[in-house]
Amino acid sequence: MKNRLQAPGYTLRGTGRLQAKRTKNAITIFFLITLIGCQILPKKAEFKKEPEIEIAQEEISPFSQYQAAYVYWKSWHKELIERLGVNSLKDKQCFRETIENLERMSRFLKKEQKEKLDVYISSLSEIKEKMEKKTQSPSKIYNFKKELERIEREIEREFAPQKAFKKTIAY
Repeated sequence: MKNRLQAPGYTLRGTGRLQAKRTKNAITIFFLITLIGCQILPKKAEFKKEPEIEIAQEEISPFSQYQAAYVYWKSWHKELIERLGVNSLKDKQCFRETIENLERMSRFLKKEQKEKLDVYISSLSEIKEKMEKKTQSPSKIYNFKKELERIEREIEREFAPQKAFKKTIAY
């Protein structure tokens, strides 16, 4: 006769074996953890740094460097003219970049051409100082824009890479 407390279809046989198997597995896991220790297991996707390979860079010609500085100057100068007086921080950045690129261009010029370019750099610096002193009226900003446009035309005429490279570049 079946025990009423026992669920149908289950017998009490073999429960000792199951319990012994569980105990054996628990002891095995305990010893494995003890052997490994508390060290963090390595991540699966750990990226190894590849050794950096130094590639010899080609020397850039003076014409290419001059041309790059000219293009950067031209774009910053145009942005300066378009946005002058709108945002003082942007004005400062445009003036700084414009002057830096003109100075970079002057490194490749002969002495007499360098002196001509320095005149334009100093006039840009003067306009920059006037703009930084105080808030300017719209009429003064208009005058500054006209002066900047005049400077742009003269620099384009005298220092364009295609026209002036053979005469002005000192290599």
